Amino acid sequence: MSGVLDSTVPVVLEKGFKLCQSAGPVTAFEAWREGIVLENARTTDQAIQFKEMVKLLRNYRSYEVVEVKEIGRSSKILYVAMSFERGMLYGSFLVWRSERDWAVQRMDFSTKPEGIMPWLALGGGK
Repeated sequence: MSGVLDSTVPVVLEKGFKLCQSAGPVTAFEAWREGIVLENARTTDQAIQFKEMVKLLRNYRSYEVVEVKEIGRSSKILYVAMSFERGMLYGSFLVWRSERDWAVQRMDFSTKPEGIMPWLALGGGK
């Protein structure tokens, strides 16, 4: 491992965040979901939950990367904070490097930051 943190946002995630702004968060979720390698019923349940969360939070405004944790050279987890008109939504994206580009393997969302970033529940910072 090189020791250099790759904090760049993969194209698949950036595309979704741009769609959040132009077409709405549900469209963004679908774009992220397209890349999921291990697609199953769980993502359908997630889509319903995600839609309900963003409906309450209203209009999407922006996002920021909170932290990136590398898992070897070919996978990493990006923790993000998404700002909406009525509050924040926190997400984690497990991405892996395919032959062509980064792809989403798993994603999770919560309105509770410690639900996505468990170290916060333990009183730890970043």
